[in-house]
Amino acid sequence: MKLAALAAKPQLTKITIDDDAVIERYGEAVEFYVYDRQKMDTYMRLSQANQESVDEIANVVLPLVLDENGNAALDPSEQLPLDILIKVIESVANTLGNLASQTTAA
Repeated sequence: MKLAALAAKPQLTKITIDDDAVIERYGEAVEFYVYDRQKMDTYMRLSQANQESVDEIANVVLPLVLDENGNAALDPSEQLPLDILIKVIESVANTLGNLASQTTAA
């Protein structure tokens, strides 16, 4: 297989946070998007972020959170509720980790 056959443009992947706690508190699921492929620098920053600092992890993850058009979904001057922030961080990390392992397994 030629290396070029593995290359592709990043595609938006929808993430839905729809657990019972979110539905109960906010009345509906929370949806956002991330690109399925990230630059290696992004993966390195995620792996090196201090796991004890939610702010440090959020500074890496939140710029990856996009709307359905691929634009930033969050204004940097605004803050998410802590429960949603944690779920967004977990969802992005899990999604990118799963997508990366699917790519390497292929």
